[in-house]
Amino acid sequence: MVKLIGIPALGLLIPNLTGLISNRLYTATELIACYLFFITVAFLVWEGNVRLMYFIRARYPWSKKTYYKIIVSLFFANIVYSGLVSAVLLNLWHYCSHEIRPGNESVLKSVLVIIIAACFITNIYEILFLNREKEDTETRVEQLNVAKAQAELEALKNQIDPHFIFNSLNTLSFLITRDPKSARLYNDTLARVYRYILSNKERDLVLLREETEFISNYFYLLKIRFADAISMTIEINDLSAENYLIPPISMQALVENAIKHNEFSEKNRSPSTSPSTPTTSS
Repeated sequence: MVKLIGIPALGLLIPNLTGLISNRLYTATELIACYLFFITVAFLVWEGNVRLMYFIRARYPWSKKTYYKIIVSLFFANIVYSGLVSAVLLNLWHYCSHEIRPGNESVLKSVLVIIIAACFITNIYEILFLNREKEDTETRVEQLNVAKAQAELEALKNQIDPHFIFNSLNTLSFLITRDPKSARLYNDTLARVYRYILSNKERDLVLLREETEFISNYFYLLKIRFADAISMTIEINDLSAENYLIPPISMQALVENAIKHNEFSEKNRSPSTSPSTPTTSS
């Protein structure tokens, strides 16, 4: 849209502003032909400078070190190209025109105005180009952040300790021989834990109440193994918070870390405190 308006506008305005053409000396048909010629000159200058900009940018990939080199090269190319093309074509037109003024002063003025306009337009294109690059960079950064978040979420979903299932099966085997009733409850709870993991593996968010139910079942399996050595309290004061959304299996990481980074030993126990009993609160 800018090009469709700008090129004809320059082709009509510059010859009149610089006194290049005396409209009264030409018939209507000749005026139309003259202004079509000026518009063609404007098009060649405009489009040529845009092509030069893309060529220079392709030759010198943008960076802080090359930025000034790009700017200097770009404006030098603008001045040379715009001046050369406009000077040749306008002098050719002046030679064939009905103008009676001696010398080429009006042509020189027109060439200077065209050079200034070309540098100004190129500067606008450069700003637009940089803004587009900035937007593209921000889009790429956002896409990378999303990809990173998804990768972290997938890692979170898959971070159940592989030894956990073997420990769970060993515990189940032990309970089957010693306490069949508890073994059945343990087996049902283990099935609910893995059903939750499998059903929510592809989801990005789950309700907090679903996650707390899962973590309660998960902790029950640990409680069977470690008995009174561990305890967990989940406190949710605001009932509406149960409808909050969180990544699935994220609370499992908290419980697992609490178990992993605490020590089960009698020497760490005291009458008033029980450091050997890791407690997880949410």
